[in-house]
Amino acid sequence: MPAELLDDDDQLTEKLERVLTEIFRRFDKDNDGALNTKELEEYALATNGQEVCVCVLLCGVGLRSVRGE
Repeated sequence: MPAELLDDDDQLTEKLERVLTEIFRRFDKDNDGALNTKELEEYALATNGQEVCVCVLLCGVGLRSVRGE
C-alpha cells in the first residue's frame, strides 16, 4: 500500500513533512535555512548518483541551449 503524501485538505502529511525537513537539514550544511549551489549539487549527487549542474536546472536551460545547439 503506498504511503499517503497529502491529508484530506491536500496538505503534506505530518510524516512527509518530517521526512522532508530531515532531508533538508542533512544538506543545509551551513544551517542558513536555504540550500546554496554547492548544497544542491551535493543533494543531486546523493540522490541521483551523478553530478548535476544545478545552475542549468534552476535556470530552466537545457544543455543544448548552453552549448548553443
